[in-house]
Amino acid sequence: MNIDKAGPKAIEAYVQKTQAASEKAPPQAAAEVKKANQQDEVSISKAARELQEAQKAIQSAPDVREAKVAAIKKQLQEGTYNVPAEALVEKLLSVFKSG
Repeated sequence: MNIDKAGPKAIEAYVQKTQAASEKAPPQAAAEVKKANQQDEVSISKAARELQEAQKAIQSAPDVREAKVAAIKKQLQEGTYNVPAEALVEKLLSVFKSG
């Protein structure tokens, strides 16, 4: 088929033919075509977005508090690290009571 010689008359005939076919199409067909052209949508709830933000914040936070560890190391090296006796006893008791 040689399409170089088609020209404007062939295009006009095609347009007329497709318009006539669309006018003859039943209303259901038009609704089906419109429905087929729709796209699916996804929505994320506010709670889910907040959860995502919280997870990102947790992941970006360091596992170790470097400043606190450095301060305790310095105190240990200097011999100034002091654990309150009451706090130590409470921790020991809680461990032995649960065990």
